[in-house]
Amino acid sequence: MKKIMAILLAILLCACSNSLKWEDVQEKYAEMEATAENLVEQAEEFTRKDYQSLLDEIEEGVDALQAGIAKDDTATADALYETAVKLEKISTLFSNDSSSQLELLAESVKELVVLAYNKTDGFEDLRNGIKEKLNAIGNWSDDMWASVEKRKLIRWEDVMESYDEFAKEVVANMTKKKEVTEEQLVTLKNYIVDHYEELRYGVTEDKQEAAQELYSAALQLQEYTNKMKGDAGPKVNAFATHAIEYIMNAYGVPIEDETYDFLNEAESARKWTLSLWNEVVARLQREDLYDHSR
Repeated sequence: MKKIMAILLAILLCACSNSLKWEDVQEKYAEMEATAENLVEQAEEFTRKDYQSLLDEIEEGVDALQAGIAKDDTATADALYETAVKLEKISTLFSNDSSSQLELLAESVKELVVLAYNKTDGFEDLRNGIKEKLNAIGNWSDDMWASVEKRKLIRWEDVMESYDEFAKEVVANMTKKKEVTEEQLVTLKNYIVDHYEELRYGVTEDKQEAAQELYSAALQLQEYTNKMKGDAGPKVNAFATHAIEYIMNAYGVPIEDETYDFLNEAESARKWTLSLWNEVVARLQREDLYDHSR
């Protein structure tokens, strides 16, 4: 009997010695976090397609992972943890609802790996919770994905000279001040308030045309109301000036104007009445405000 007990104990000890606890691998995973962070920082772009690849890997790994990990069988846990770290690092570059959901998912996946090593209660519940998070993310709208995409942005210094020439062209082709109508000014304003959000994540190659159209509309409003007195003119001029600063900021230029409040001004501008534009046009038509060179 004693001999049988000894054999069983030996088998048990052997089995225990072949399994790993979290403290046995914690240092390895800490090194993995540092490496994954460097890779994310170096990436110029990280698109919805890249996210989907990570999510597919997570879904596959979560299904395959089992509680209790042997010394010679850490591949699934390693791959799953590394993928979660990559997802966590890229999502922390943003601050919105989408990035928060991705961070929570990554944290849950990392915790699942810890539970798998320690064979802690709650493993299956957490696994099911992760699957629910994956399903929720799978139903995201295009806007939610756009809010966490890292794309190669165009910098102001790369387009500054072309914008100088573009501005000269815009001003040269403006309708004369005494001939401009309320409808034309409203159209310029509407273009700004309807399209400025296209640049909220910066200017990429595919947003260049939108940026120029916004700049053109803002520059024209700014020119028409430059040095104008009264109530309406300065209000429109501030809106236009801050719209230009918003566009430049989308190109990476810091905003240093203490009066800058473009986002609130854009919402306010949606409600501007025709009487405001009547005042602007009336002042433009006054002889002392008319630029005879135009």
